[in-house]
Amino acid sequence: MRNYSLSDAPGQEWYRISVKREEGISAETPKGYVSNLLHNSIEVGAEIDIAPPCGEFFFDSIEHDSSKPLVLLAGGVGITPIMSILKCALDKQPERRIVFVHACLNEDVQPFRSTLDALAETHQNLTVLYRYSESEAGTQRTGNASSGFVDAAFLDTHLPDQEARSYFCGPQPFMVNIYSLLKKRGIPEEHLKFEFFGPREALETA
Repeated sequence: MRNYSLSDAPGQEWYRISVKREEGISAETPKGYVSNLLHNSIEVGAEIDIAPPCGEFFFDSIEHDSSKPLVLLAGGVGITPIMSILKCALDKQPERRIVFVHACLNEDVQPFRSTLDALAETHQNLTVLYRYSESEAGTQRTGNASSGFVDAAFLDTHLPDQEARSYFCGPQPFMVNIYSLLKKRGIPEEHLKFEFFGPREALETA
């Protein structure tokens, strides 16, 4: 069994997952079994056994004051549930200020960029920012793209104040860093919502 986040807006006639093909990083490291099965073997029309959707990481517009900014922070493939949350927020609260940050290695491994660019063009309330940890050889990233990590200086430049509600998801180092940075900014615990793949103690004590 594998767990995958739903990556499309709720209320559709389908459920969508978006799966990165996991290659072995060395000859001794096996490839991801299910991700490669989905990419290489499962075809349109195939039937597979799945469990019903579950979990607590989703956007609930009833809980939210739309006058407060919404901050969505995604690291790598952690973007999948954040995409669902973004689409839901744009639909339910189309006037709300939203800041979306996607951090990843580089443009070649980045999913959903064309989708995010299109959403930013059609929704004036949405600001999309890309942060790449790998420098781009020979060129300078401009506009909404920059090189470096999501650090305190980056957040100070781009994020709203402590009244914002924040959702974040990504690999453990990303999660630990974002949780620490947001807490240091004085964001109340009740304004933070995240999906962490591991015990919560590992996040809070790191």
